[in-house]
Amino acid sequence: MAGEVLDDKLLLAFRETDSARTGQVPRAAVEHIFGKLGLSPADIGQLIDAWASSAKTSVRGTELEYEPFIRWMVGSGGATDIMDASAMLPAETPSATRLATGGFGSWVDRCARLLETRDEADFVQKKMITAQVRAHLRRLKAAEPSEEIPAMPRLERFRSKRHSKELQPLPELLKGLKWDGPAFMQHLLQKGPCGIPVEYVEQVLDTMLDLLPEKQPKPVARVSIPRDGRVVVVGDTHGQLQDVLLMLLLYGMPSSKNRYLFNGDVADRGSNACEIFLLIFALFIGDPGSILLTRGNHEDEQMNMMSADEGGGFYDECLRKYGEDVYFKFTEVFKLLPLAAVVHDEVFVVHGGLPSGPPPSLDLINSIPHTEVCCPSPDAEDPQDRLFLDLLWSDPREPPGSRPNPRGCGTLWGPDVTNAFLAKNKLRWIIRSHELPHDYERGWMEHHLGLVFTVFSASNYCGYEVNWGAVAILTIGSDGRVEQALREHNIPSLDELADVAHLPEGDKRDDRCMQIGLSWVDGDKIAVGERRVKLALRRLAGIVLENKPELWQEFRSRDSGNTGSIGRQAWVECLVKVCGDDLPWAEASKCWLPVDAKSLDYRKFLDQFKVMLSQDKWCGWKSLVISDVYEELLSRNTAAHDVLRMFDPSGDGIVSAEVFKEFIAQCSGGCLTEPQVAALSRTIFAHASSRGFCVQDFLSRFTLAYVQSKGMLSARDDCPLSSMSTTLDQIGKLLLRSQTQLAPGSSGPPMLLRHTSDPPQPSPATPVAPLTLDR
Repeated sequence: MAGEVLDDKLLLAFRETDSARTGQVPRAAVEHIFGKLGLSPADIGQLIDAWASSAKTSVRGTELEYEPFIRWMVGSGGATDIMDASAMLPAETPSATRLATGGFGSWVDRCARLLETRDEADFVQKKMITAQVRAHLRRLKAAEPSEEIPAMPRLERFRSKRHSKELQPLPELLKGLKWDGPAFMQHLLQKGPCGIPVEYVEQVLDTMLDLLPEKQPKPVARVSIPRDGRVVVVGDTHGQLQDVLLMLLLYGMPSSKNRYLFNGDVADRGSNACEIFLLIFALFIGDPGSILLTRGNHEDEQMNMMSADEGGGFYDECLRKYGEDVYFKFTEVFKLLPLAAVVHDEVFVVHGGLPSGPPPSLDLINSIPHTEVCCPSPDAEDPQDRLFLDLLWSDPREPPGSRPNPRGCGTLWGPDVTNAFLAKNKLRWIIRSHELPHDYERGWMEHHLGLVFTVFSASNYCGYEVNWGAVAILTIGSDGRVEQALREHNIPSLDELADVAHLPEGDKRDDRCMQIGLSWVDGDKIAVGERRVKLALRRLAGIVLENKPELWQEFRSRDSGNTGSIGRQAWVECLVKVCGDDLPWAEASKCWLPVDAKSLDYRKFLDQFKVMLSQDKWCGWKSLVISDVYEELLSRNTAAHDVLRMFDPSGDGIVSAEVFKEFIAQCSGGCLTEPQVAALSRTIFAHASSRGFCVQDFLSRFTLAYVQSKGMLSARDDCPLSSMSTTLDQIGKLLLRSQTQLAPGSSGPPMLLRHTSDPPQPSPATPVAPLTLDR
C-alpha cells in the first residue's frame, strides 16, 4: 500500500511538469522535485546512475523517462538506502541553495545536530537513573507495607492564593497591567519582558489551573477552522519572544476567525519563555476558543532543570525572574496541556510524532492519563506511557518502518507508518515540530511526500543559526476541505520589532519584515558562521576534557617510543575511539592543530584543556566527599533511627539544606570551607523547596549523586544501578524503618548534631560516632 501511495504521488508530480505528455522531463525538473524531499543533486545523480545500471540502460542527454525510473525507485531497497543516507547525514558539500558561509556549514551542521542529540540522550539517561532509584525504593516499601514514608504536600503548597474562575481586578501595584492578552502584548512591545509583577504571574497561572481542565480535558484537543477564517499552527519557539510577537503582528491577534495552535516547546534554551507562556495564557483566559497550546518534550520539569547549554534553562529563568513557587505552578499547568490536536477532522498536529507498532487510534491516545506527569520516564514499560513518550519525542525519516531514536526517546518512523495512521483515523496529513529543518535555513520541511510537515518557528535559532521561522496556515478551500500555506519570517531581536509594529497590518508590514530578515541574514551570516564554529569547538573541547585521562592513556599506547608525539591520523583515531565516532574530529583537528604538521605533541594538546573554575566549584572534590560520606554512613553498624535522625532531627519527614550542611561540616572535621560546604549542599538541594526535601526525595538525590560520583552515568548497560542493589537495599530499609524505630518523644536532634553542653539522651543503640574523611 505504501509503495502504491508513493508511486501515485510521484507520478502526479512529474506529470504536472510533463505538460506535453512525452513521458520525459528535464533532469533539472527531477532535481527540483526530489530536492523537496531533502536530496542533494549528488544524491539524485547517484539514484539515476543506480537506476540506469539496474535497468541496463543509459541516460542520454538532459531528458529522463520518469515512469520506469519512479517505479524502480519505489520498489528498490538501494534507492531507499540512498534516501536514508541523505536524511541522516548532511552532505559534505553544501547544495546550491545553501547560504555561502565560507564552507563551515557541512561539519558544523552535523556537529550541532549530533551534540544536541547527545545532550538529549544524556538527559534521558539521567532521568532513567532517577526513575530507577525511585522504583527501587517503591519496591522496598511494597515489601514492608506497614511502614509509611512521609510525603511532601504537592500542589497545595504552590497554590496558597486561590482565585475564582471569574477574572479578578488586579491591585494598583500592577501598574496598568490587565488580564486581557492584547494589553499584555502592548506591554511586551513597549517595555519588553520586564516590569511584570509576580502577583500578575501567579494570578494567570492559578486561573489556568482552574480553566484548562474545563476547556481542554482530553489528551487530543479538537480545533475547527472557522468559516472565512483560519488556524495558524506555530512550531517550537524556545523562549524567543521576538518571534512570537512578530507572528502575532504579521498574522493578527487570536480571535474567533483567527485561531492559533502553539505546538509545544515554548520552554528552555531561550531567555523569555516565561513571557511567551504568560502571553499565550492571558490570550487563552480572554478567549479559550481562539488559542491552544499543546505539550512538547521540553514542557517537562526534569528537562527544565538542566542548564540552557544542555538544552534546558526554564527553571533557572523562572528562579531568576519570579521565584521557585512560580516555576512549580508552571509545571502543574504543563501537566494539564493536551498532547495533540486534530484540526477540522483532517489534520493531526503533534509535537513529536508517531509510535512504532500498530497505528494507534485517536480513542487510544485519548485514554492516556496525561495529567499525572509532564512526561513519563524514558524506561517506562506501560504501553500508554510509551505512546505518551513517542508523541512528544519521535522524528520522521524516509526509510519505511520504525527504529530507535538516537535522542534516547521516541522512534524514527517511516512513510508506511504515516500512511497506516492516517488511514486508520481518516486523516489527511500530519503537522509536527520538534526539530530544526535539516538544511538549517528554512522554517519548515516536508516528509513522506507531503504527508508530514515539520514546522519550526524560532528564527535564527539560539543565535547560532541563520534559519527562518515558519508557521502553517490552515484554511477551508472551495471544495470544503482543508488547505495549507506555509509562511516564513525572520527577526533577529526584540529591538527590530519597533520597525514592524508601527506599520498597519498587511503588505507593508510583511514587506518590512522580509527586508529586515533578508538584510540580517545577508549581513550577519558570516558572523553567525564564526559563532557556530566557536560553539562547536567549545562543545567538542568539553568532551575532550571529560575524557582527558582516557585520551592520555590512548595516546600513550600509540606512542611506542615514548616521544610525546603521534601522527595526525593516529590522533584522530584516538579521539574517535575514546570520545565517539559520531563527531567530526578530523574537521576539528584543522582548527586545533597546525595544518602542515605530520606529528603532534599530544601533551601540549591535552594541556590546552583545563577546568577553569575556582576550587570551591570544582566538581572533583564534591564527588569524593559524597562518595566517602555515603559509603562510610552505610558501612557503620548503627541503628536505623539514629542514622535517619542525622538528616531529619525534627522527625517531621523533611531533610533541610541547613541540617545537611551541618552534617557534612562535622563529617569533614573542618577541612572544608564554608563556601565548599554550601557548594556541596547545592549538589543535592539544587531544586529543593524552601523547606527542603521529603526523606524519600532526599534519599533519591543523595543516591543519584553517589552514582554519578562513581562514574555510572556513562555506563551503557541496561540497568545502571545493577551493581548497587546491596547499597540501595541498605539505604532503602533505613528509610522504611525510620517511622517505626523512632522512639516516642525522641524527635530532638541526634547525638552527632547536638551541642556539647546538651545532656546525653538515652538510646537503645550504640551512639553514632562522627564520620571522618580519609581525604
